[in-house]
Amino acid sequence: MPAITRTRQRYSVTNSTTGVFQALLGTSPTFTDTYTINDLSVQKTTSQGNKWLSKAKQLREYLSILHTYGYIPSPVPYDLGGPFQTYQFISTSFPRVWFDLKGGNPAGPNWTYKGQAAAWIRAPSFSTSNFLAPSTNAELDAYGSIAIARCLPTNPLVGMGQFLGELRDFPKPPQIAAWRGIVKNIRVKHKDKIRKLSKEAAGEYLNYVFGWAPMLKDLGDFAKVHKNAIPIMKKYYDEANRPIHRQYHFKDETKVVTEVVSQSIYPDPSLNVYLWSKSGVLTKTTTTTTKRWFKGCFMYYLPKLKATDDALERFGKMNKIREAMMNKLFGLRITFDLAYKLTPWTWLIDWNSSVGSVVHNWQAFCNDGLVMKYGYMMETKMVTITYSLVGVQSYSMGKHNFVQDFTYITKSRRRATPYGFGLNPSSFSAKQWSIIAALGISRIPRSL
Repeated sequence: MPAITRTRQRYSVTNSTTGVFQALLGTSPTFTDTYTINDLSVQKTTSQGNKWLSKAKQLREYLSILHTYGYIPSPVPYDLGGPFQTYQFISTSFPRVWFDLKGGNPAGPNWTYKGQAAAWIRAPSFSTSNFLAPSTNAELDAYGSIAIARCLPTNPLVGMGQFLGELRDFPKPPQIAAWRGIVKNIRVKHKDKIRKLSKEAAGEYLNYVFGWAPMLKDLGDFAKVHKNAIPIMKKYYDEANRPIHRQYHFKDETKVVTEVVSQSIYPDPSLNVYLWSKSGVLTKTTTTTTKRWFKGCFMYYLPKLKATDDALERFGKMNKIREAMMNKLFGLRITFDLAYKLTPWTWLIDWNSSVGSVVHNWQAFCNDGLVMKYGYMMETKMVTITYSLVGVQSYSMGKHNFVQDFTYITKSRRRATPYGFGLNPSSFSAKQWSIIAALGISRIPRSL
């Protein structure tokens, strides 16, 4: 039975206080008014009602996992989650000081206020239409594809196939030594020679950055992997056919914008100018922070050697294992992904898109029985608008500073298919569906 999507919403007023303002003639009140100071919290959540398994079902699931893997992995390798989205708005005002303000002539007209005040607005209101918008599904799918491409357990440690393919554009030898004579003969009046030397220097720098530096790094990585090949192959063989948990965190994005709203303003409630002796300066600071990360559980297949294997079976298994090991170590498979990387200008396509990651993932999931038990792309967006009012003074209590925050938070969780993000399950092949069924990812035939 498919999970049911539920939406829940909460609207609550917190830290509510009421202040009293009075106008008096001597000690006799002539006017009274009240002002309410509120903080606000609003939240809306859309998620699936995934119930935890009963004790009996948990036991059956664990026995099934123990039979499949030979041990109980932690965390549990099957999917207990689902897509999720929550929106939140929070307003806070501080310091929550209780003022006892007085102004005017105690024997004549005078005013008092007993209560609190806010930097910008004393009782904020909020509509759910003003929630912070999350990234679109297409954007989260793109980030998820990039994350998968960077943390696949079958990724080659060295891209020797790409290295060998790029040797046709072998970087030219450095020409720095030949410049020595050119520099000696240059005088200030020879502007054309100076311009030529500057152009050659820029070309030489690019030759190093995009030619020699990557080539030397590839050779260094090759030597390191070759040196540690035995323990790497053993680990890769031992982890085959078992759940492997991976995660990838993108670099946090933060943006801060500050502006002056007013050079002369009173807090809210502004009350009477006879209570405040000096206005303050109000600034608005908008801080936008975005965090994105991926978590998933992968499995890949390698045939296991058994004592009961005959010579032909053993030879066939050894060939498959050897080919998978060589690809893991050095990336020597001739694939569409390799052809894509060797095609001119594809790096420019990947500069602002996830096409290269999608191609890489598609090719990886076509080999070694690779599949995701589960995969989620998560995102948290937060915008905090801070109003800071400084320099306000009252006659009876001196100087005051006020701060008020309005925080908008959106959290999203995007679910992947067993073969990546943004894919249509109807396009899965019969072999892919058989792997999904064999791993228990789906309980309903040809359905997620």
